[in-house]
Amino acid sequence: MKRPITAFLVLFICTFFTVQASASHYLLEDVPFVTPEELTALNGASVEATEDLLAKAATQKDRELLAKASGLTLDRVTALATLTDLLQIRGVGPKMALLFQGCQANTAAELAKQDIKVLYPRMKEVNRTHQISEVLPSEELVASWLRAAKNVPVKFTL
Repeated sequence: MKRPITAFLVLFICTFFTVQASASHYLLEDVPFVTPEELTALNGASVEATEDLLAKAATQKDRELLAKASGLTLDRVTALATLTDLLQIRGVGPKMALLFQGCQANTAAELAKQDIKVLYPRMKEVNRTHQISEVLPSEELVASWLRAAKNVPVKFTL
């Protein structure tokens, strides 16, 4: 009887208390920062999900090619790619990616360098001003995302 309980506890601890950096992938149609026009343009360039966007916009040259193929501006492709880079952090969704960018943390690598004591008050202010998220995550959750950002594989370079 003790073994199943022990196994359950180990699984529970590993699942809920380990900071992981695996990506949150979304279909672009489910991402609020992609407009319907951008969705059509990106789909025409064979980009249907955030992981596709990240792969096809990894470098400056890739972004230039995607901009040409989609008809979007290079600046917009870059902006979408940086938001997608933040989605690589497990648990970070589109609204949090927008909130982090509003705090000048544009990529997972930039987020990893943030100090929670500076970032969290800035997040509160940005969210109060721009109303990005109905509920702000706890400081502890944001701190866990900062730790997880350090483990995100670099798939995007500015």
